[in-house]
Parts: sequence; C-alpha cells; structure tokens
Amino acid sequence: LNNSTVNEDTVRANEVEPNEEGQDFTTDLFKLLIDEGFTPQIAPLFRTVYGYVNAVFNFPNGRMYFRLEHTDELMEYLADKKLL
Repeated sequence: LNNSTVNEDTVRANEVEPNEEGQDFTTDLFKLLIDEGFTPQIAPLFRTVYGYVNAVFNFPNGRMYFRLEHTDELMEYLADKKLL
C-alpha cells in the first residue's frame, strides 16, 4: 500500500526464497523490527518463564507479541542493541 493505492508488482512469487529448515522466522522478524528502529518492551528476565524471552512492540494500530527461545545469540544481540 503506497499512498492509498495497492502496489502488487513488488513481490514476484517465483523469485521468493523459502526459509531454511530449522531457521526461526519469528526471531528473524524480531531482529528486523529492531534493525528498522522499533524498540520493544522486554519483560524482565526474572519474571519470564525459564527458557523464553517475552517482548512486545507497540504500534498505533496494535501490538506484536514475541515469545522467543532464550539463546546466547539472542542475548548477545539484545545486549549489543542496549535493550537489556
């Protein structure tokens, strides 16, 4: 949707690459939103269920909730972005 008009020419179904097996789409989406400048609210780690990180992105028209596996890679990423 660009300037109140629908633009369907930007995505070509035959050129889309599938996700690799074992790759987590939600973690990729979470990192993409952070890289685009959105800041999540991350629940304190002592309050969350062991093994998971809970985060929320607040937007004018709704929210996106994430429950991600607690991995060293994710913790390093959040620390690098100064979100912990």
